[in-house]
Amino acid sequence: MFSTLSHKYFVGVFRILLACILQASLGRKHARLRSSSGHAVSQIRSNRTAIRGEEPSNVAPPVVVFIAGIEGAGHHFVGEYFTACDVDSVDLPAAWGCDIWTEEDHGIATFARSLEGLVPSGVYLVGSPWDTFSYPCGSAPKSGIQGNHNRRMLRYPRIDWLQRAADLAGVDFRVLYLKRDFHDALAADCVDRAFENCDLDAKTLKSNLLTLKGQLKDVPKCKTRCLHYGVLAEMRAPLEELFPKCRSVRISEIYAPPKTINGHSVHAEEGRALYPHWERYVKELESVGHPEPC
Repeated sequence: MFSTLSHKYFVGVFRILLACILQASLGRKHARLRSSSGHAVSQIRSNRTAIRGEEPSNVAPPVVVFIAGIEGAGHHFVGEYFTACDVDSVDLPAAWGCDIWTEEDHGIATFARSLEGLVPSGVYLVGSPWDTFSYPCGSAPKSGIQGNHNRRMLRYPRIDWLQRAADLAGVDFRVLYLKRDFHDALAADCVDRAFENCDLDAKTLKSNLLTLKGQLKDVPKCKTRCLHYGVLAEMRAPLEELFPKCRSVRISEIYAPPKTINGHSVHAEEGRALYPHWERYVKELESVGHPEPC
């Protein structure tokens, strides 16, 4: 009887041990299967990412740069500079250009889609090198002196709309502000190119400068760089920081400092001679001032 009980006891213990061994073996097998399955899922996701052209999250987004400044602040210079280094650019919607901007919601959505197609880590200029947009943007032909003035008061870009489109597309939006002495900027506008009589032009530039400063409130200050046009030592750094591919361009071969009289351009001296209230016009612009951090 004792022998029979002893036999049954050892058989039971053996079965328990065998069950434990089998369970442990199955557990390890399941773990390997889960690991293999997880790796396969990760691989599938990676393949989908590659097929869709999606970029890993650690890749820098495209940088999109808008050139901002009142008319006469140096847009022709940056046009020559960007042409010299063949900078990449992104076009604006048809309703946005050198005129009164319209179609706010549609334009923002359209521009955001254009931005989504840019190459990550790339740097792009808004508009072409010779199609950057000043405040205001050119004259309004065939509208008469007062009609031209009224329209020029409204012919400006919308940095705030550009920022909204950039936010939608997830790109890094920057602004390069062209800072120029107000005597010289006004003279370039109303004496050299004569878009308007200087008395009206001073009002146009002041209104547009106020608009520009208001729009820049939507752009983080750390995203704005300043180019002090006319000060050669301060012109290279912001351009090369924003557009590394342009570092080989020699500014001295593009920019020829204008002749000056009493610290201002010859055209500014002409304006002072032609307009008795010239100093008042300039002080009106200075009362608005350049936007921060410029």
